[in-house]
Amino acid sequence: MQLMTQCPGEELWVLTDRNRVMQVLYNFVSNAAKNTNSGYIKLIALPEENHIRFIVEDTGRGIPEQMLKRIFN
Repeated sequence: MQLMTQCPGEELWVLTDRNRVMQVLYNFVSNAAKNTNSGYIKLIALPEENHIRFIVEDTGRGIPEQMLKRIFN
C-alpha cells in the first residue's frame, strides 16, 4: 500500500486546534489503512475561501450503500 499526499504549492495557514485536526486526520487515514489491503491512500488538502478541505481517498473496500445514510446522518 502506498500513502500519498496532494497539497497546493502555496503554504496553507489556519487558526484552529492543532491537536484536534491531527486527531481527526489520523483517524481518517488509519481507518482507510485498516480497510485498504493494496493500492493507495491519498490525503488531499484543498484551500477553499476561508478554510481548508481535507479529503482522504483510498482504494479500500468502501462503505456498503445501506450504511452510508447511517454513517453520514
